[in-house]
Amino acid sequence: MFKTLLIPIFTLISATASAMPHASFKQLTQQDPGCEESQVSNGFAELVHHVNLIWQQGMTKWVDPRGLLSQKSAELGLSADEVTRIRKTIGYVICPGQKNEQTIVSTAMVVGNGTQIVTDAHAFMDSVTGRRHEPLEDCMFINQYDYTAIKLDFSSEDRYKFYTTKPNAEWYKDLAIVKLKKRVPGRTFSFDLENKPLNPGDKLIMVSADQLELPFRVPQVHIPRGNQLIPVLGGQFNFATDINNEPIAQACHVMKYFPQGSGAIYSDCSATKGASGSVVFVRGSDGELHARALDEQGGFPSADLTPFKVGPDVPDKDLSYSLAVGLDANVNSDIAELQNNVHLANER
Repeated sequence: MFKTLLIPIFTLISATASAMPHASFKQLTQQDPGCEESQVSNGFAELVHHVNLIWQQGMTKWVDPRGLLSQKSAELGLSADEVTRIRKTIGYVICPGQKNEQTIVSTAMVVGNGTQIVTDAHAFMDSVTGRRHEPLEDCMFINQYDYTAIKLDFSSEDRYKFYTTKPNAEWYKDLAIVKLKKRVPGRTFSFDLENKPLNPGDKLIMVSADQLELPFRVPQVHIPRGNQLIPVLGGQFNFATDINNEPIAQACHVMKYFPQGSGAIYSDCSATKGASGSVVFVRGSDGELHARALDEQGGFPSADLTPFKVGPDVPDKDLSYSLAVGLDANVNSDIAELQNNVHLANER
């Protein structure tokens, strides 16, 4: 689900690409190659029963797991170095969409040697029709460390890859890799290429550039149109916007894992509007923080701010979940291939 706004020429009003409209439980199981609905349904039976029992016991209070990265770092076991790396390499993708008056905001992560970002494909197109939010040449990545903005490079087809042109129908391929016009310095986070099966209850960390419907205020950084104080690499600001001065982070848990096909993760992460592209991390056996998946969709807004609740017997209006698409070795190989195919202008 996109939040689409009519915007004046001179100002970008903050709009956000939310996690996509949810598919039904049956659709989710049918659309993932290798997943059998009966197996998934059986896997959820005990979980759904347990969750419903909690509700029956009168659990009406729910503590939002989200908070500012700086406030959550100790709880999440993040080192000072990891916090800095997160702020430098995870941030906003903003596509003003001036031609069709659609402004899209999503979370993205810098990958590889710092010359590319990975995010949801539906950040750049209509999730049903595949119509692009043109002009994509105006899209940029803005980190939440020094707020450097870098233009995305859509100048030729060897500088980006969309894994689907219809994210709603192919949610399990809702990923995109795009070159940056300038390198982001510093160490990026690697993917969890061990790809060990995840079990219900396994710990996750999810980081979002932004989410809506937060119960707390996030300090903002205002970027005016044509501002010279905020560095813009590979282009200029032709819009104005406000962004969070630091990411939103939370501890959450695996609820169900799909090992085949997409490597998708159902979790109890709070993924309200604006969570698209949020990075789901795991702590590897090497002690390092590794990116495992990107948030792709969640339950209906009416189910936001409620504990995890999903299953074949749960009405659509009551669904509450977060679904993330896996970042696997194939995506990692594509990043390396794009990285080797072209070189940044400043490196030539």
